[in-house]
Amino acid sequence: MGLEFNHTDAYFSYSTFHEFRQRLAQLAGINLNEMQGYSDPPDAGKPWSDVDDPIVALLYHSDCDGEISPADCERLAPRLLQLLDAWQESDDDDLYAYAQLHGRKLVRGMETCVAFNHSLQFC
Repeated sequence: MGLEFNHTDAYFSYSTFHEFRQRLAQLAGINLNEMQGYSDPPDAGKPWSDVDDPIVALLYHSDCDGEISPADCERLAPRLLQLLDAWQESDDDDLYAYAQLHGRKLVRGMETCVAFNHSLQFC
C-alpha cells in the first residue's frame, strides 16, 4: 500500500513520501517540524501562508488523498525539478535514487496535468 497519482506511474510508500518531502523541504530551506501539520501539536506550527515557495503545494498536502490544481502544478513542476537537481547523492542516502526516479516521474505527471488542464490526483 502506498501513494499513487493520476497521469504518472510515480509511486511512494507513505514513509518514503514523508522522507521525500522532508528532504525537499530541507533543500528549500524549510524546517517541516516547525510548520503547521508537522509540528506537535500539528496546528501550533508556523503558518504556511508565511512561506512563498511553490513547493508548499506538495509539502502542505495530504499524503493520502486530494489533488493539486493545474495552476499549482504549473508552478510546482519546475520548482520540484530544481530541488531534485540540487539534491546531492551521498554514500548513506538510500532515498536519492528512488527520489530522482519517482520525483522526475511526478514532474512529468504534473506537466501532463497542465497540458490537459487536469488536477494531479493523489490516489
